[in-house]
Amino acid sequence: MTKLRNFGNKLIANRGFLMVCSVVFAFAIWLYITNVENKDIDVTIPNIPVNYLGEDALLSTKNYIVTGKESNTVAITFYGKWNVINRLKTADLSVNVDLSMINAKGTVPCATTVVFPSNVRSEDVIIAKKVPNNVVVTIDEIISREIPVRGNFDGNVADGFIAEKPIVTPAVLNVRGPSAQVNDIYYAQVTTVREDLSESFLAVVAPVLYDIDGTEVSAKDLSFDYDLINLEIPVSMIREIPLSVTPIPGGGANETNVTIEIVPDSIKVKGPASQLSGLNSISLKSIDLAKYIGKTDETFPIKLPDGLENMSEVTEASVTTTIIGLVTRTRTVSQFEIINADPAYDAAVTTASITVTVRGTADELDNITDKDITITADVSDIAKTPGNHVLTPDDVTITIAGENSAGVLKTFRNITVNIESARER
Repeated sequence: MTKLRNFGNKLIANRGFLMVCSVVFAFAIWLYITNVENKDIDVTIPNIPVNYLGEDALLSTKNYIVTGKESNTVAITFYGKWNVINRLKTADLSVNVDLSMINAKGTVPCATTVVFPSNVRSEDVIIAKKVPNNVVVTIDEIISREIPVRGNFDGNVADGFIAEKPIVTPAVLNVRGPSAQVNDIYYAQVTTVREDLSESFLAVVAPVLYDIDGTEVSAKDLSFDYDLINLEIPVSMIREIPLSVTPIPGGGANETNVTIEIVPDSIKVKGPASQLSGLNSISLKSIDLAKYIGKTDETFPIKLPDGLENMSEVTEASVTTTIIGLVTRTRTVSQFEIINADPAYDAAVTTASITVTVRGTADELDNITDKDITITADVSDIAKTPGNHVLTPDDVTITIAGENSAGVLKTFRNITVNIESARER
């Protein structure tokens, strides 16, 4: 008996033996619970993730897009045997939603399908409750619209320069996306920021969308035919440029014998700096002083070189030309010469004489006689054209014998030259 008691004490003191007994005892309890006491129970498992399937098919087959999902998780109450329900864990569960079956726009409730872990058969579990029972999604149709693009320059230019209206390329942006979102867009805008610009500038900018009130519209779920827009900021120089008239010496007068008054005497001009910076004056006209006597009032249009713009309100200038310090006399000229005649033709001035006005200082004119003046006709252009030809003062050359600065005004009447074939004589 004593030996048996000692053996029992030794077994109790042996930790390995106790551990084996514990495992056997736990297994026996588990067998009892699962086979004898395996009762039906229910359990609610929250935060089960929702898998949305078929979005690509929904877009490709029906041109629909999901723009809102009310639920990303669900809570489900499961009912079944204890040994089955005990295997259900949040990490091993999910629910699927098949979006490809949707056939309408708007707010759509969708049924869910529970995906069980591999160690649980669906037929062994009853789904007692889902919260929410159906998940709700928002469906919209995909459309495309052309949206105008605006350019915006948020900066300044250097003194003496001006920024022109921005130029955007392309000027229209094709936007594709959910109809509610696309229809809310009123315009697209590209903006660049620069300081002290003195020349035109080109930026490549991503467009930003706005509604009719100027509130930015999200570009989420939208696509564009152009991700970047060219934004050009044309910059022009502005200068006050003097107006001028160029006198051509003639009729005994030169720039020292004439005063020219121009009203206005300058205008404001806009253009590229490369062109405008070297422009010192705008010539209204070159005037032949041989055609001017005393004081003459005229109006000339203001014409600018290509690429420049008149920023003033005037398009023509009043010019007063006054000849000063000279006097005039009249003389009768009967001496004519022909040059550059063709040997096969005879050329002769048929005008007997003309009266001309000679201009110069009084001392010079007192010494000039009729015979000192010769009119020369160059007939090279008409040398082989028989008939009478009228030559204007601009077509002939007038010379005055002697050393003087006097000249003849181009105010005399025309002369006539006759060309005749020499064989007809």
